[in-house]
Amino acid sequence: MALTLAFLSTGCATNRPRVDTWRNPQYSPTAADKIALTDRPNPRPQDATLGRLLVAELQRKGFALVPSEQADYLLTYAVSVSYNEEPRHVSTSVVSAPSQAAGENAAMPPAWNSSVPPAVDVNPVIHRSRDLRLYLYTNPKTHSGNFQMVWQGDIAAELTASPERDSILVRTLLGYFGKDQNSRVDLAP
Repeated sequence: MALTLAFLSTGCATNRPRVDTWRNPQYSPTAADKIALTDRPNPRPQDATLGRLLVAELQRKGFALVPSEQADYLLTYAVSVSYNEEPRHVSTSVVSAPSQAAGENAAMPPAWNSSVPPAVDVNPVIHRSRDLRLYLYTNPKTHSGNFQMVWQGDIAAELTASPERDSILVRTLLGYFGKDQNSRVDLAP
C-alpha cells in the first residue's frame, strides 16, 4: 500500500522587509555630510507623505539637512508598487506502509520512496509590494561636473501603509545609508 503526500510551498511569508541598496565606491556618504532634500513640485499624496516622514527621520537620526545651495548631496525619494514573482513548489513523496500480512513489524516507520521527484514547479505566486526608494546624488552646485549617483536604497514591504509603519520603514532603510545591502532585514526599533 502506498500513500502519496503533497506539500504546497509558496516561499517564506515574513514581516522582514527586503532592503536593496547600492553605493558608488567613489563616494562614502554619511549622516554628517550636508544633504538637501530635493523639491518635488506637485507631488503625489504618497510621495508628499513620504517626504514629510523622511525629513522627520533624517532630523531624528542627526543628518545635516541644509538648503540645496550649501549641500554636498541631493536626496530624492519616491513610492512605487512592484510586482515580484515567487516560485511555488509542490513537494511529493510516496510512503510505503508496512504490510501486516507479510509479517513486518507494525511499529517500524514507513519507508520513503525516493523514486518520486521531490518538488514540482507549479504556477508562481505574484506578490505586490510598496517600495520606498531613496536616491542620493552629488550636487553640481558644490561638486564639479554633472549629477553623479552616489547611493540608492529601496525597501520593499506589504501594500498596506500607515504613517507609523512608513516611519519604521524609512528608519530601517536609513540604517543602511551609504552602504551596500541586499537581503531581508529586521525592522528598526
